[in-house]
Amino acid sequence: MGVKKLDAKRAVDAAVIAGKMRESGLPDVFCAELIKLAPAYNSIFRMMTFWEKADEDEKQEIIADLQEMIDDNKQRYEERPLLRHRDVEGVVRTVREFKDQLAMEIEKHGGVTAAAKKVGMPQSSLSRLLNSASMPRRLTLLKLAKALGLSEAEIATEYVR
Repeated sequence: MGVKKLDAKRAVDAAVIAGKMRESGLPDVFCAELIKLAPAYNSIFRMMTFWEKADEDEKQEIIADLQEMIDDNKQRYEERPLLRHRDVEGVVRTVREFKDQLAMEIEKHGGVTAAAKKVGMPQSSLSRLLNSASMPRRLTLLKLAKALGLSEAEIATEYVR
């Protein structure tokens, strides 16, 4: 089978799996991004095939991983600031404070489930964003700001990825 046939088969298979994801309640925007990216990125396609066979707990982890892959693809070409080792503790504290404030804003707007729905991302991805040690991506924060009716200044921080 030639390369073009493999690419076409992967595109169709990805669309079928994305349809199942949509039927399970995942946002259309999320599923559409997977359909767009899976033919070109083997890792995304593989994660989609894992999702299809996984139990519910595993599916939530896979969905969160897929959301990160989607976001990484969108942020691929942006430069990231250099972080010195001696500054890490302060950055961690700043990131945690930022996320705590963000979580309070999300609660004011109906909680994680409601905010995730407004943003068009899986609830598990938003929960992971709030509970992880890493800083969310700028694009994700901008989507959240728009969904919650916040200005970019209200969600701005120098450590956004």
